[in-house]
Amino acid sequence: MTTFAVYQQLVKAVFNRITRPNCLSFCSNFQIVFPVMAQTDYKKYLAYFLYLTGIHSIAVGIGLIFLPPSFLELFGFIDYKESFFQAQGGVFHIAMSVAYIMAGRDVLNSIRLIQFIIIVKFLAFIFLIIYFFFVMSAWLILASGIGDGLMGLIVLILYQRSELTIEEF
Repeated sequence: MTTFAVYQQLVKAVFNRITRPNCLSFCSNFQIVFPVMAQTDYKKYLAYFLYLTGIHSIAVGIGLIFLPPSFLELFGFIDYKESFFQAQGGVFHIAMSVAYIMAGRDVLNSIRLIQFIIIVKFLAFIFLIIYFFFVMSAWLILASGIGDGLMGLIVLILYQRSELTIEEF
């Protein structure tokens, strides 16, 4: 099964789980449409999604570092000339991608890191939505906010479904 197919199944299953919470036990066709998700360990899907989020952040980080500021006009940034904060944002995305990949490599021992990732994604969502409505209405800011919110929500749902617990000393 390809990574894209796993991601596609994951998104469909999460969407069905949100829109029809009792589907696993009451929808007979769920077993036919999503045979893997009905019997699968959510920890594995959490790991896959954290890897995908890490790859996404690496791509965004590289784009922010190497794209010229004038190119950002295609994304709604008018007369944007500053490149320092753009590059700084790129480095931040790459640094966060390390956290996503570390958590994906060892989900069972990364519970606190996963909780941190969820908090960071929701803080990014709140910041970007506020920034879009009150500072700069570039469509990429809104799209990034919605994307971060959805990624945070998916990580939160998979985290809850995987039933991870923190061992007390």
